[in-house]
Amino acid sequence: MNSVLVGTFAGLAGTVPMTVAMEALHRGLPKHERYSLPPRQIAMKLAGATGAKKHLNEPQKVGLTLLSHFGYGAAMGAIYGAVRCPLAVVSGALSRNTQRFLRRTTDDAQRTHHSGPPARKTAPKISMPAPLTGAVFGLIVWAGSYLGLLPAMGILAPATRHPVRRTALMIAVHLIWGSVTGWVTDRLLRLEFRGGDAFVGRSSSAGMRARQVSPLRNSA
Repeated sequence: MNSVLVGTFAGLAGTVPMTVAMEALHRGLPKHERYSLPPRQIAMKLAGATGAKKHLNEPQKVGLTLLSHFGYGAAMGAIYGAVRCPLAVVSGALSRNTQRFLRRTTDDAQRTHHSGPPARKTAPKISMPAPLTGAVFGLIVWAGSYLGLLPAMGILAPATRHPVRRTALMIAVHLIWGSVTGWVTDRLLRLEFRGGDAFVGRSSSAGMRARQVSPLRNSA
């Protein structure tokens, strides 16, 4: 299965808990900060720009908001699926550099207290789990959207001009989205890989049995 398609599905899946958390956290805001959340503001801004907003009733506005919200989540998931491998390479490089730094630190400490060449110690292996990689990507999506793209398009003011609690809410739900998207993407790709291995194993076994019983085999 294409990793972009997997990421698209994972992005949709991640938008579900993101939306639930968004609604729950929104209810906990002070009353004067409990106005429409960004997905609704963005959808209505775009609908107003096209002249469609005045023709929409409330259920239609809710539907348009959800459609654009989940569509954006799926699109960002597709991008995550495409960049997942490069992100893994970067995290792996960071992990190796960190291990080298830890080894050098250990060696320097040993030289300070002992004479002679230091005993080599293996630094602990450092890796980035899929949910954490996804959470980092979610933070990048938030920053790129609310500090870059949306202000540049005149749709929303930069996040730095919003109330701190609302900004913290949006950061938190993007971390949730990213974590779930990363986990679902990783699980689906792992299942596909295991399924492919199992298929190859079954095919090889079937081929072996066929050769054993084939009438075309050379006989001594």
